[in-house]
Amino acid sequence: MATFPNPFHDIPFKSNSIGQTQPWHNQTFRFNNVSDMVHYVCVEMDAGIQGNFAQWNYIPICEFPYAPKGWIDHGVPGNSDVQFGDCSILIADAMPNYNQECLIMAVLALVPLFASTFFLKLSNDKKLKKDRSKYFCLPKSPNLNDKMLMVNMLIGVFHALRCIDPSGYANRLALKNFHTVFTGMCVACPQHIGFLLVESWITIVDGGKNKKNPPWARFVCNFCIGFSYFGEVVGGLAEYRTGEAVTYSGALDGRVTSSKYIVAVLNCLVIAVLCFAYGSKITAQLSGGKNSAPNPQFKRIRKMCFLTCCIAAFGGFVKFQGIFNRNFQLCQALPGGFGGGCKAGPDLLIPIYIYVLQYGVTWTCQPPLCGKKATSKVAGGSGTTAKNFGSTDGGSGGAGGSSMESSTASSTASSTASSSSSMMESEIGVSSVSSTSEA
Repeated sequence: MATFPNPFHDIPFKSNSIGQTQPWHNQTFRFNNVSDMVHYVCVEMDAGIQGNFAQWNYIPICEFPYAPKGWIDHGVPGNSDVQFGDCSILIADAMPNYNQECLIMAVLALVPLFASTFFLKLSNDKKLKKDRSKYFCLPKSPNLNDKMLMVNMLIGVFHALRCIDPSGYANRLALKNFHTVFTGMCVACPQHIGFLLVESWITIVDGGKNKKNPPWARFVCNFCIGFSYFGEVVGGLAEYRTGEAVTYSGALDGRVTSSKYIVAVLNCLVIAVLCFAYGSKITAQLSGGKNSAPNPQFKRIRKMCFLTCCIAAFGGFVKFQGIFNRNFQLCQALPGGFGGGCKAGPDLLIPIYIYVLQYGVTWTCQPPLCGKKATSKVAGGSGTTAKNFGSTDGGSGGAGGSSMESSTASSTASSTASSSSSMMESEIGVSSVSSTSEA
């Protein structure tokens, strides 16, 4: 990584306020007047759509997250009352609505958390008494639906904590400590959910008669899940503590950030490939024979598999671009607010992505809110299969050879599809009662 060009290391150090801790914070030495300083930050170093990737070139005028008094909307709206040689306010003070926006964002993050907690309790109450857990948040032998709800609860906790200070402007969450940990957890959890789905679909296809998860699949999925959390959390802590990022508050080492993105790309690639491969196999299993109607779960599972594949591929593509956008260089945090041009507002891009995931998982995993308690883990499982084989045996006595083979093949395909469908319903925690109510 090239050395960050900063010609102000050796200028006279002058500190008039709490946010001036380095020689290059000497604004009166660097700029002729306030207008030149505002033009430097808000125009020359604009990181918005029209920006020039200024994070690579920006030399801070104040220690992040501090800003000059009168900045943006502090005092008089606009920068007409900015005081020269002063770094006494937080960037959040320059954004009158920042604290209210933080509160709203935190509440929005807590709604799916409480909903997922309620759904997990409802799911536990509907199980047989011997299968219920004393602590519903830690269910015994959790199915796929339970696991996704638990991960969604985890996302809700860390996202709500992150929303206390989503951009670090209020100095409630230091970027290099709690903020990056909370962000890393929120980014790693979607990959966790992706691998939970992949693992369940592999079990349906390659689980054998007992439908046990193959050891290789368990190893690959668990390794990738752990790798994603390690990359996002540990990598997030390291990117503020390596290279020249140590010198500048709020700066990132682009080499570490790009390495994080590489880990995410590899995980997305594994999810996409496995989803496509096993989605195709499940589609073939659940389609039934030539003369049989498609299995009721056919369309749903096919859409889930290929939708997950497309989402993972898209996520990998976005992360792949990020590898080179960081350019393996030092990336500075500007005091201009989200969107560039010194326009007030927090960064909403990551929270929006997380909200979509939170509410999507909550909606997908909601159990039936009414009906009798479940009496079986498998919906229409062995009983349906037994009937299919029974009808084949019963019809074989009065049929010719070719007719018997055709009937047997059709019935076997149907029973295989039914068994796979039953496994899927068992994995996602759907009971026979809930299937009837949904129909």
